[in-house]
Amino acid sequence: MRLIMALILLLSASSALIYYQCTKNSQRKTQVEQDQPSAGALSPAVHQPQAKNETASAYDAGKDCLYRLYLFATIAGVFVALGAIYVFYLQTQATQDAATAAKQQADNITNSERAWVTVSIENYDRFPPGSMYDVVLTNHGSTPARIVEAFGDLLQLDNGVKLLPGPTYQTDILPAKKMLAPKEEWGIHSFAPHATVEYVMGGTKPIDKEQYFIGYVAYRHIFDANDSPVHYTRFCFRRQVNFTWQAFGPSAYHEYS
Repeated sequence: MRLIMALILLLSASSALIYYQCTKNSQRKTQVEQDQPSAGALSPAVHQPQAKNETASAYDAGKDCLYRLYLFATIAGVFVALGAIYVFYLQTQATQDAATAAKQQADNITNSERAWVTVSIENYDRFPPGSMYDVVLTNHGSTPARIVEAFGDLLQLDNGVKLLPGPTYQTDILPAKKMLAPKEEWGIHSFAPHATVEYVMGGTKPIDKEQYFIGYVAYRHIFDANDSPVHYTRFCFRRQVNFTWQAFGPSAYHEYS
């Protein structure tokens, strides 16, 4: 805005200067015409070809002060319009940046206060070790989470066989919908793993298999709108030789929102 005002002032000053020069030129021309003798005072015998030529001369726009002032005002108007467009662009850009920053700040506040549900597989500590496990949900956020859905499956694959690129789920493991308080833990499903050995004559034989437990949990937090999609926590654990379960597998098995 200051730039436009400065441009307007500069153009106004230039216009005034042109008008002043035109006025001075007009006054000078009038003075010259007054100082010249009249046509009646000249002798009839005097030949006047120069006056005739001046009368017949064509119109010279370059010497017309009003035309020059009009032309200058037109050009000045174009520059003022361009300056106004540029200022409008800067104001629009500033408004968009402010709106983006406000939204980012609101999202940061929401993320810092919303519920974040994670999944773990805990050993029941029963004898023998590793005979039974529990799927446990934990809300690590500062506000409650409403658990609405959970699926999970125990998979057994031959050693060396990889998981599919994307997961598929078959078994509903949610006993009931529940409001999970901040920092609260909730065991939703208990399961026994597949046997790791088979009994043969004279003893046992290890089963060359890998065991995985895959699934997802869907939930909502208090900042969600009524039509907002649910949030997901996908998980994939592999059973270790020490009877614990550790996160494993492609990134598609560990997405969250």
